[in-house]
Amino acid sequence: MRRVEEIVRGQTPIALSAKASVRDAACLMRDQHVGAVLVLDEASELVGIFTARDVITRVLALSLDPDATRLSEVMTSNPDCLHIGLPATDALRLLRESGHKYVPVAAGKRVVGVVSRWDFHPVEHERLSAESEIWEHI
Repeated sequence: MRRVEEIVRGQTPIALSAKASVRDAACLMRDQHVGAVLVLDEASELVGIFTARDVITRVLALSLDPDATRLSEVMTSNPDCLHIGLPATDALRLLRESGHKYVPVAAGKRVVGVVSRWDFHPVEHERLSAESEIWEHI
């Protein structure tokens, strides 16, 4: 059974300062082909996450200026994090239950990557679905 560590192995977390603009984040997500950026404070500690969906729902839909709006104003603060040693199916369950598309992964206090629903193998999705069906029948 895979662990989250295997999913994020070799990842370089994509991150910006909380003072960065929404446009900076959108351009970075485009250039890096990712759907989320981690938001760090001055001490390089995780304070939030900002996703492509946030661009739509928290910036464009509210007619905010992407050049003037700082990530600290529109990010999800203090996001849930997954531990690097968690089994993949447990991580996938947490993603499904929380409704999050992206969740940071931490090793202790250090963020080492981000996982999304698309990072999991079909067999892990199938295993979780089968497990859910069993619990529904109980």
